[in-house]
Amino acid sequence: MTETKIPGAAAPKITRLYVRLSVHDKYTLKQRSISAGSSLSEFVLSSALNQIVTPPPSEMTRKYLSQISRIGNNLNQLARAANRGVNIPAAEFEKLTTAIKKLDANIRGRL
Repeated sequence: MTETKIPGAAAPKITRLYVRLSVHDKYTLKQRSISAGSSLSEFVLSSALNQIVTPPPSEMTRKYLSQISRIGNNLNQLARAANRGVNIPAAEFEKLTTAIKKLDANIRGRL
């Protein structure tokens, strides 16, 4: 039975490539791989293949994304209730508006 190759499918990594580096270069690459949240091998391979190597989001970014997600969920719940004909108190919208303005000020203060 012949194995069919799928274009773009990841091939198993079965070969090694040895590269000579100075201690300083290896240290620099290792630090960059740590910053990118990947192993040294993944970082060097991605860099060599011109793939974009992006670091994971910072703790602060994750915090803001979580807050934005919660605000979006609350807004979605209010919209669904309003679409069902439920009377939504203005105070609920004021809470969301206040939360959005506070988050916006925090983000702008960090830029």
